[in-house]
Amino acid sequence: MGDRAHFVIKRRGSWSLRYSPWAGYDLELELLPGPRAGVGFAERLQPDTAFMNEVLCTGAALADVDERRLLWFSPCRADPSYRLATLRVLARTWPGWRVEWAYDGLADLVRAVGEDPAGVAAPRSVPVPPGVRTPEELRARMPMLWLDPGVYPPGSRLPPALPTWPDTLRRAAPGEPVCLVTVARGGVVRGYPVSPPADAVIGHGPASLEAYATWMPVRSWPHAPSAGIHLDADTRTAGVWTTRDLAQVLPEMPALWPGWRWEPWQDRHAEQLRRCAPAVTFPEPSLKAGLLTLAAAFHEHRRGDRATRGISALLGFTGVPPAPAAGGPGGEHATVLEIIEELHA
Repeated sequence: MGDRAHFVIKRRGSWSLRYSPWAGYDLELELLPGPRAGVGFAERLQPDTAFMNEVLCTGAALADVDERRLLWFSPCRADPSYRLATLRVLARTWPGWRVEWAYDGLADLVRAVGEDPAGVAAPRSVPVPPGVRTPEELRARMPMLWLDPGVYPPGSRLPPALPTWPDTLRRAAPGEPVCLVTVARGGVVRGYPVSPPADAVIGHGPASLEAYATWMPVRSWPHAPSAGIHLDADTRTAGVWTTRDLAQVLPEMPALWPGWRWEPWQDRHAEQLRRCAPAVTFPEPSLKAGLLTLAAAFHEHRRGDRATRGISALLGFTGVPPAPAAGGPGGEHATVLEIIEELHA
């Protein structure tokens, strides 16, 4: 799928679209030095004429120079602590700007320029090729496509289209990113670590409650989740928070979860904890741990010195070559590291 990124620049009432085939994964590292460096980076990118499909977009940012607003998202290394640190640093390096996370991903940027987000929406199903009737025939035609044999047994008749959601919910393993699902039923709350992303977890609808009932629940999770979903089966209410994006799943809730009322909690994990603790607990993201990872990533990204990756941050930046004087790109580099060190102290 690549590492594609979009950058939108809004200035004097008009906007321009830029594209990069490689900047999506580390987009935040281009933004950290502030508006001059971030917008300058965008202006050097290839001009584009249309937004890509959101499933192809790894990261994106919109810099509205008129309103002094930065709207962005990226994978942030699937690390909630790293993302927290990045947001704290951006709040310092973009003074006077509103720095906002795009919780609906690319769709939020599309809305911000007055375009229809439906034009970038990921397909929720893919048609089965003509003449293909069974899982075996589909595998012969598309060997890279995996179908869950529990859902599509050998020899069974395939439907005209297959959903793009994963066929089954998968329990997350320790050390993996996790969408922590908590279910309240009959006054009892239980927790289930599910493999993200959250929009795919939501896409399985109320039938997922029966799937969770067959899993061994957890009382706690050792790492900060990347997302969380709380399902109150008694009141048919639910909430979701995420440190990534929800890929336009919220407008589909009435069809996916008929009769349920959903609340978007942005990245407010405390909303879930308030409803499920002490029966189910999980730690908050660690700002200090995130700052160490961010310092190493930013230093490597700017200097290309893999030998010092992580060492400079862990030792208070000991061993990092002296930065050039403030004013040029090197000065912005030094300022970012100084802010990280100050926040970590």
